[in-house]
Amino acid sequence: MSLRVIAAHLDGSHADQHILDTALALAEAFGGHIDATCALPNPTLNVPATGRGLFPGVVKDLAKQAEVRW
Repeated sequence: MSLRVIAAHLDGSHADQHILDTALALAEAFGGHIDATCALPNPTLNVPATGRGLFPGVVKDLAKQAEVRW
């Protein structure tokens, strides 16, 4: 079995460096390459459009966190 394409899913966490280090080691060992993807959730999509059921401060905090991340 040949490992020529190494898929690495990144999410912006501290684990990304370990994932890339491992993927690189495998790619070098087997003469392959890395296909990396990065998917970050948008926290504002988890807030209902009306904000009903959430305190206004919670909605503001989620929006602020989304702005910093995006």
